[in-house]
Amino acid sequence: MSIYRLGMPLSRRQHKSLTRFVLDQNNLDDDSLSEITAALSDYSSLGSLCVMGNQIRREGCLLLGTIFGSSALCLKEVDLCRNELDDEDLQTLAAALTNATTLQRLSLSRIRSITAAGLRALSHLFSSACPVETLFLEEMNIGDEGAE
Repeated sequence: MSIYRLGMPLSRRQHKSLTRFVLDQNNLDDDSLSEITAALSDYSSLGSLCVMGNQIRREGCLLLGTIFGSSALCLKEVDLCRNELDDEDLQTLAAALTNATTLQRLSLSRIRSITAAGLRALSHLFSSACPVETLFLEEMNIGDEGAE
């Protein structure tokens, strides 16, 4: 089933009680994420979006910023593990997190192209009003420099 064919019934569903949406390992790119999030935009009960192991990049990070700023969705958890993000993509995501008033858990594990330089963009998570309580950074390429 194409992602576009999945988006249509989601957007037409009248009872919007979905709380967790998982599309792991589906070869999704930024355009696919855009289609799905548009279909989910009326699901006010959606608290968790898991898109691990896809091909989400910068445009997807910008899209997440829009979602975080939306009053319609109150995402508490986003899993971006094993996507194709790099340091610049992470900087885009970090900027998007300034709108994340409900996000409590962010998973970025197993993204080997993110380095210590990219992680510096997330430093505001520890010094601002960003509500993220749990940040997963397992199996990354940060080395000793990233632990400082």
